Amino acid sequence: MTKVKDNKKIINTEKKNKGQVTLEFALVLPFFILIVLICFQLGYTIYLKNIIEQSARESCRVISTTNSNQQGIEAIDRLCPRTLSEKILIEIHPEDSSNRKVGDILSVAISIKDTFLFKLVKDITGLEPEIKSESHMRMESN
Repeated sequence: MTKVKDNKKIINTEKKNKGQVTLEFALVLPFFILIVLICFQLGYTIYLKNIIEQSARESCRVISTTNSNQQGIEAIDRLCPRTLSEKILIEIHPEDSSNRKVGDILSVAISIKDTFLFKLVKDITGLEPEIKSESHMRMESN
């Protein structure tokens, strides 16, 4: 504790600094929390990208070996979190299983446009970001 003698009064400098530190902390805390939450959201977005890529590969493999779109969609449902089930857009080409032959190229594309961070980016910039993954494989079964 520092004491300064000024005109026969003793002034405690620590008490003056306590209010300043509290005010600085109160001003900086919301920005710190915002930065931490943005880091968590970016990590979640990277996690979603990995899940979507794995789901596209696995569903393409299942469809190419079984020639069943339903089993491919079930593979996507097993790998993706339940909260994303209504937000996922799945495209399978060729769509009709009767048109596929052994050796044909099968394509599965999965995309997500509806996450919190994407809504925020859309509100700020007007752009519509999305997470998209596509996988291709030759048909192995009829």
